[in-house]
Amino acid sequence: MLFAVSSAIGLYLTTLVILREKSKTQLALENESRQRAAAEVSFQQARRAVDTFSELGETELSNRADLKTTTPSHVCLLSFEVGFSLDDGFDFNVLQP
Repeated sequence: MLFAVSSAIGLYLTTLVILREKSKTQLALENESRQRAAAEVSFQQARRAVDTFSELGETELSNRADLKTTTPSHVCLLSFEVGFSLDDGFDFNVLQP
């Protein structure tokens, strides 16, 4: 009889531990999914910035032999700074030459 009660208590405690760990795993998975989505948004912003600067560079360089930076470059840079500033933690110093 004592063995049956001890076994039942042991199974109950084991079940509680398993449920707690399952809950922790589910929270970690949800957190990772949110981080992945945020990283994807940042990647897409960066990709658009690179594509825009490439197009702008091709346009400006094809028309200018002296290779000076013109106002459209600054306008594009500002628009991407505003877009990135919506995300917390972006370091604008990386954009400085």
